[in-house]
Order: sequence, then C-alpha cells, then structure tokens
Amino acid sequence: MKTVMRDAISLLIIIAAIGAATSRAAGDDWLPIPPADLALKDNPAQPGAHAMILYRRSHIDARRAGIDGDSHYEYSRIKIFTEEGAKEQSNVEIRYRKEDSEIKDIRARTIHPDGSIVNFDGKVYEKTMEKTGENVNLAKSFSLPDVQPGSIVEYMYRQDFKPNFLFSETWIVSGRMYMRDASFSIAPYVPRSDFDPTLYFRTTRLPQGLMPQRKADGSYAMEVHDIAGIVEEPLMPPMRSLQADVEFFYREKGEPGGETTAQFWSRMGKKWSDELDRFLNKKSVLDSDLAQTVASGDAPETKLQKIYARAQKIRDLSYEPVTTKVEKKQENIKANENVEDALKRGYASGRQINWLFIGLARAAGFEAFEVYLVPRNHDLFIPSGRIRIR
Repeated sequence: MKTVMRDAISLLIIIAAIGAATSRAAGDDWLPIPPADLALKDNPAQPGAHAMILYRRSHIDARRAGIDGDSHYEYSRIKIFTEEGAKEQSNVEIRYRKEDSEIKDIRARTIHPDGSIVNFDGKVYEKTMEKTGENVNLAKSFSLPDVQPGSIVEYMYRQDFKPNFLFSETWIVSGRMYMRDASFSIAPYVPRSDFDPTLYFRTTRLPQGLMPQRKADGSYAMEVHDIAGIVEEPLMPPMRSLQADVEFFYREKGEPGGETTAQFWSRMGKKWSDELDRFLNKKSVLDSDLAQTVASGDAPETKLQKIYARAQKIRDLSYEPVTTKVEKKQENIKANENVEDALKRGYASGRQINWLFIGLARAAGFEAFEVYLVPRNHDLFIPSGRIRIR
C-alpha cells in the first residue's frame, strides 16, 4: 500500500513538473533573471545605447485557426540604461486591428538592479491609432511602474485572431532596438483540402546562415542572437522595408513550385488579369452605361473625367465601418459577381470600382490596365528580394 501511494505521489510530482515546464515553454510564466543582467550597465555590443532587448519569445499557434483562431504569444525582456531609455520603454503600445483580433492576458513588471520587483497592476487603455474606412488600427497601451536606468522591464500578452480565417503569419526579427537573444516558433494550421498542407516561408534580410528549422510535425523554430537595431534617419525608407523577417504562407493545390522570379510574376499577372476580364465580361452593360455618361463629341480628356465621376458615384464599401452579418442581411448587401451587379446595386469594393473605371474607359476606346503599387509609407517592392523555400 505504501509502495502504491509512494508511486502515485511520484507520478503526481512528475506530472506537476511537466505541467510547469509546459507552462513556462508556452510563455505563461516569468523566466529567471541572471544576476549578470541585473548588474549590466551598458550594451557591450552597442555602447551608449538607451536600452536593449535581452530576450524575446514569439510563438504562433495556428493549429486551430479554423475553429478557435490563431493565437500569438509574445514575451519581451528589456534592459534600461539611460533616463531616455526609461522614458521610451516605460510606456508600451501593442498595436492590432479590431477587425482581426483582440489583445488579452497582458502581464508586466519592473525589476530593479537589487532584484526587487514591482508588478504592473494599473489600467490598460485602448487607443485608436489610425482609421481608414473599414480598417481600424488600435493599440493597447499601459505604463510600467517605477522604470529607472538599470531596471529591467518585461511584459507578455496573447493576441487571439478570429476563427475561420488564415491571417498573415510573420516573424519580425529586427526592430529599433538591439536584440541579444530571441526564440521564434510556429505551429501551423492544417488547412482546407484546397490548400497544400505544407507551410512555406519567405525570408528577408536575415543574417547569413540563419534559417527557420522545420520539425517532424511540420512546425518551425528559429533561435537568433545579436540582431542589430535599425537606426532611424531623415528621409529613410519605411521601417517595414528594412526589417529582417520571415513570412509564412500556404499554396493552393496545384500551384507550381520552383519558379523563377520572372515566372512567378508572369503567372500572377495573368491570374489578376483574368480576374479583371471575368468581372468586366458584360460588354453590352458597359456600352449602355457609357452612352449615358459621355457624349460622342466629348474630347478624350473630358470623357475620362466623366467616366471617373461616374465610377465615384458607386458606394465604396471598403471605406465604410465594418458591418456585421446581421447588418449586411438587413441592408441586403450581396457580393458582386460582375460589373453589372456593381452598376445595378450601386455599391462595390474599392478594387471593383477601379475595375468599373477600367471597363468604361476600355468601352470608350482607351487602353486601360490595372497596376498594383506598394504604398511608399509601408514597404518597398523588391521582386527578387523574397525567396520561397520549402
């Protein structure tokens, strides 16, 4: 009896130990702090820095994206060296899009050089950072307590994404601060039957020799060390275009692999052109609407101005607040299959309105094409800068 009880107790201890280890691995608990980090006075790799990232853990769990949604876990530990660093790092902003996700389980604390700890127990605020039509970019913001030169601040949170969607999965490896150590991982979603179940990735500006490592279960992990910060300068390119990152994606089944850059963009160009042609495949509808929009004697410039004004009369759903399914049903908003739907219903997405303009311009005898541009304030287009690796 004693042997059975002793074995049962041993089993409980083992289970508890495994549970604690799993909890720490998932970023649910604070990691121990080495005394050397508490005593650190400066960044030996970048003397004079205001602060540095000692450690960061970023884990993406997309296994249940189709049921519960993706979950992203973030853990950051930052060493403060100067008053300016204390000022910069004491206020934290976690940006997200309300339409896509929510920020949950924020925890934070300040550790002083003597090892004393001040836990964050203040209020978390929600700020609107940018609002463009149906896209609302928000931030959860909070202030860490008693941050001073020599302090270490750390915080963790979880970002839960909406279910039944596949969102962009990206490891942002570099930023404004020097990062000593970091750990990245992703557990992929097993996608629908129309997707290749393999998770692919592109890399940009990773240090030489650094690459995500694929595990037997299809997940990926990567350990990084000594990543330099990006120094901000006047008139510099957008920060996004200078960051080192890893972007994950799935392919549709049957999509060719091993393409050259030229082959990929040729195929994508044809795909997008075919989508446009299918939407505009209503010549009589376009001719009829054009006849009511322009006069035969109008100068070419006048025709284009009138066609543009006609397209602008269509209600742009892309620049309206997000509506729920119930609201859409009440308003009887349906998806447009072609240009005839857009003209009859008087509403369309921003892209479809562009297509309408192209269709009317073509009907008037102009050459008109759709061109994709990368917003200069977001990124730079580098055709060969992203390599696809299986």
